[in-house]
Amino acid sequence: MKKLVFAIVIVFLLAACDTYDDMELKVDTTSDAQHIGKIIRKSKNTILVEELVSKNGQPLGKIWVSINDETEIVDSEGATIKFAHLKKGQAVEVWNNGIILESDPAKTTALKIKTGL
Repeated sequence: MKKLVFAIVIVFLLAACDTYDDMELKVDTTSDAQHIGKIIRKSKNTILVEELVSKNGQPLGKIWVSINDETEIVDSEGATIKFAHLKKGQAVEVWNNGIILESDPAKTTALKIKTGL
């Protein structure tokens, strides 16, 4: 009986170790977005994106993306969604106006965010 209980506990522990962050995300490597990656943190009006695709030979990194009233946020089908629908672990494409503050991590303001790749 102890062995059965132990086996069940081990199975549950191993299942709990499988997180959304470990999932393979589908990304559009042909997108013209400046940043393609996944959301690793979300706060009041910003998201931290871990880049998964290198653009213009730039090294992969992390970037804080600010969202304001002019930022367009859409799902994969082009339907407008709200900031509240952005979730940690979600794949995103981010377009900006080319202005990136050189900090660590870098910072920019999004013109458009597309989710659900």
